[in-house]
Amino acid sequence: MSNPSAFSTRQGTVKQPAYFEGVGLHTGRNTRVAVMPAPAGQGIRFRRTDRWGKGAELQADWRNCVDFPRCTMMKAPNGGKFQTIEHLMAALFALEIDNATVLMDGQEVPIMDGSAAPLIDAIAAAGREEQDAPRHFRKIERPLTVTDERISLSVEPAGRFIIDYTLELPYWGTQNWVGEVTPESFRNDICYARTYGILSVIWPALILGKLRLIPLVRGASLGNALLMYKDRVLNKGGLKSPDEFLRHRIIDLVGDLSLGGGPIIGKVTAFCSNHKHNRALLRAIDAEKTAELKAS
Repeated sequence: MSNPSAFSTRQGTVKQPAYFEGVGLHTGRNTRVAVMPAPAGQGIRFRRTDRWGKGAELQADWRNCVDFPRCTMMKAPNGGKFQTIEHLMAALFALEIDNATVLMDGQEVPIMDGSAAPLIDAIAAAGREEQDAPRHFRKIERPLTVTDERISLSVEPAGRFIIDYTLELPYWGTQNWVGEVTPESFRNDICYARTYGILSVIWPALILGKLRLIPLVRGASLGNALLMYKDRVLNKGGLKSPDEFLRHRIIDLVGDLSLGGGPIIGKVTAFCSNHKHNRALLRAIDAEKTAELKAS
């Protein structure tokens, strides 16, 4: 389909390698990342360069994901993992990078300050190179909905990429954000929002992770995550905006939806969705496309 005017018409990659490093939110271990140029049509591929990664290499695709609490994780057939990839995928959306090879010398993408902004800054410094191939857009033809008890996530036809997200949090009430999401609007209005945790949930998760030897929130700190206690934020300086929690969920949603291919052209309506539900929506979209092809 023809692209919306706010998006580039041609595929893009990085002009030169982009580098960043830092601690992982869940593993607590340092990882160095290099985002390398790639040919048109390749898409985003992740590759482990450390010996523990066993040379694992995977396409950034929701089908390669496995269930894991509080993040998006891919797992290769040889056991190599790529953890907490959602912020990086959102940053690539924001910069319209369609093709890149992501080299990692550890399991988890660094959390940085908890938002997508530092990743965008690092990759933007490398520049974008336009490629001689048209971009692929996923146009939504009919409404689809996935539900899980009170949680819901749906998509419907629209001429642009629109998100309508509602979030409910104890002590914070209900927040809503509606708007067109373009690479520019994401960089200006969304990318700064930091990940967050509720104190009464984080401590049990950390203890459970250690008991079961699961890497869960071991690298969390007030420098890379907002920590909530009832109706207070314990971080110095507080929130960057009253709805920062909500806007961070939009980062996660955009990053996860990027695992389905090119940008979605349609309206996505979410109520408290998380990574599992975001992938369920991609599964439903793909199932609908497959059914259309069989019927044609």
